[in-house]
Amino acid sequence: MRSDDEIKREIEQELRSHPDLNSEDIAVAVRGGVVTLAGYVRSYADKYEAERTVKCVTGVGGIANDLVVRLPKIDERPDPDIAHDALGAIQTELSASAEGIKVVVKDGHVTLEGLVPGHSQRQVAEDVVRKIKGVKGVHNQIQLKPEAKPDAIKEKIVDAFRRDA
Repeated sequence: MRSDDEIKREIEQELRSHPDLNSEDIAVAVRGGVVTLAGYVRSYADKYEAERTVKCVTGVGGIANDLVVRLPKIDERPDPDIAHDALGAIQTELSASAEGIKVVVKDGHVTLEGLVPGHSQRQVAEDVVRKIKGVKGVHNQIQLKPEAKPDAIKEKIVDAFRRDA
């Protein structure tokens, strides 16, 4: 089992070596395999990348991501503009499932709601919104809608039993 100091050193090294991440304002603490990230990042994508980087380090059992997104003035945008761009990005990437997704933006935090047929559509929606300029956080509340009706499933099971009998 790795010590907390070893885990901390490796995390700090990984964060520093990440090409797309400015880790100058990120503090790392480790206790019992649980990592706490504190400080500031310049975008939600950076916050997400820092968390992803930490998850890859051996010995990490949990993460408290307390990083705060502080957008540079040039990246700040009004909520309606963020909502418009989020909706457009979702429609571009998920043309068939886009109508089942609603976007709510409050203070740069995007909440995704609605129903989609599969987990991949749910993940794609979050991925495209995360990269939009001005986004400070994403809350993915999209739910999966079952494609098969319970009666149809029951009928298939009964038919399978009849074939096997």
